[in-house]
Amino acid sequence: MKDFDELLRRLQEMGYEIKQGKYISFRAAGQERFTRAKTLGAAYTKEAIKERIKGVYIAKSKPLREDKKIRLVVDLENSIKAQQSAGYERRAKIHNLKQAAKSMNFLTENKIEYYSDLESKIADIMTSHDAAARAVKEVEQQGSGCGVMKQQLDMKRLILLNLPYVFAFYFVDKIAAVFRLAPGSAFVEKLTGGFANFGTAFANPLPSFHPMDLLVGVAAGLLLKLAVYIKGKNRKKFRQGEEYGSARWGRPEDIKTNVKAFISVVKKYTDMQELDASILREFIDRIEVSHTDKKSKTREITIVYNFIGAFDFERAKEKAQNTTQKQQRTA
Repeated sequence: MKDFDELLRRLQEMGYEIKQGKYISFRAAGQERFTRAKTLGAAYTKEAIKERIKGVYIAKSKPLREDKKIRLVVDLENSIKAQQSAGYERRAKIHNLKQAAKSMNFLTENKIEYYSDLESKIADIMTSHDAAARAVKEVEQQGSGCGVMKQQLDMKRLILLNLPYVFAFYFVDKIAAVFRLAPGSAFVEKLTGGFANFGTAFANPLPSFHPMDLLVGVAAGLLLKLAVYIKGKNRKKFRQGEEYGSARWGRPEDIKTNVKAFISVVKKYTDMQELDASILREFIDRIEVSHTDKKSKTREITIVYNFIGAFDFERAKEKAQNTTQKQQRTA
């Protein structure tokens, strides 16, 4: 995000209406009234947003009261405001009476008749607090133990996942050492001597540390890793039990799940002036062409859209028209 104007431009592309004035306001699609940005908080004023884009914004925290003493009643004798205003003094007296009634209710409900009962009650609360603090500390210790266990499991999983590549490196490194040390200069002689001495390659369990053998072993491990990666990438393009390249129409549950995302893309280009490749990529996942039909000598072209799959808009339009006509006849 470069500046405030780019932010406004992006919001407009997302469908927001913007009204600028003394205070900037926004309105989303379907919203009845505009919302002033400043009503969202001090961090959403026009000046604060500009500072946040530049990276110089500092949140302003409210200053804490120096006197943190809890006051349940108003001290009328030392209150200057109560001495100057008879109305305030009357409201303060009513407030003090209410607080006193609440205190009496609390003492009665908890069966506190003497000061010693109050001290006993406080001691019970402190004991419960200490027990809760110890329980929290035990849970935190258990959580740290779980974190260590998770790290150990992650390390074990990492080792198991990379074990085949290590084995490929070790095996190819050994074979490279056998053929390198085989007698002869021609390839056929090296191949024959290598197979003859193949059994002695694993007499020493350590791999060969010759630079050429290490290079060949590392290359074999990397090639295996690359093959597994490519296979995993291509797996996303296949549907289990279905022929590759065969398109299917979007199921109702698929369309219901992804139709909102597809409509949001459509709304971005309601005023489209020119169709280019980037817009096509947003709408279309792929275009599939079937084999030539021997009778009609034609090929079927299927457009697979993003989010909703191969959707037949003409069939959906006809279905909607038929539904409308049925509703009109029944009405």
